[in-house]
Amino acid sequence: MRWFFSEAIPSAKIPITRVEIGSASIVGESDLEGLNIAFLFCFKNCDFKEKINLSDATIIGFDMVGGTATEILADRLFVKGAMRLHAFGAKAPPRLCKLRLCGAEIRGNLDLRGCGLADAKRSLPLFADGLAVHGHVLLSGQASQDLGVHPSQLRDWVKKFADDPQHAFPGHGQMNPAMVASMRVPAIYPFREYVQSGGLVSYGANLPDMYRRAANYVDSLHPSSPPRATLL
Repeated sequence: MRWFFSEAIPSAKIPITRVEIGSASIVGESDLEGLNIAFLFCFKNCDFKEKINLSDATIIGFDMVGGTATEILADRLFVKGAMRLHAFGAKAPPRLCKLRLCGAEIRGNLDLRGCGLADAKRSLPLFADGLAVHGHVLLSGQASQDLGVHPSQLRDWVKKFADDPQHAFPGHGQMNPAMVASMRVPAIYPFREYVQSGGLVSYGANLPDMYRRAANYVDSLHPSSPPRATLL
């Protein structure tokens, strides 16, 4: 894929503004990292067996109409036009396990209407820290279903995103224990209950032991009480 876009097409010396690949099964990673691609490319009803890597690339536009992909890695991607992952004209809606757009800049629209995001490993399917979209962010009911929120709530988040990207979505950039566990981030918690809920390790006071010691201490303050058994 890298050779096709970076060498084969430019060496043809033909003015090309759009390349469309349809109903293809693409095996192996589509490595386009760091490339400067001077034409729009469209994948229609294509199945990617491995991830699409667009990190640090500069492109005119990207279209994925239907099809499937394990992951689109597009951190720090610069898109001069629009980036669209939609279902219009496709056999079935596009399905992705993970989409990363951290630090990316999209001059046109980000169109995710009909796109399904669901990771089989139950980790977060969408990462967009620092994403800048100069056009519109277009979503649909499928997106709200995959993210587990009501469509009106999702529209409200997207509206707030334009005014305050750092605080538009829940969490304000902070991870709760459930998110940390789902992303398998190594973390140390103060109580064992966090580990029982899926955390990695806990380091802190043993609360039941503290209660036992406190009971022995309170008991020792009443020497006139009946014979007592030491709590262990």
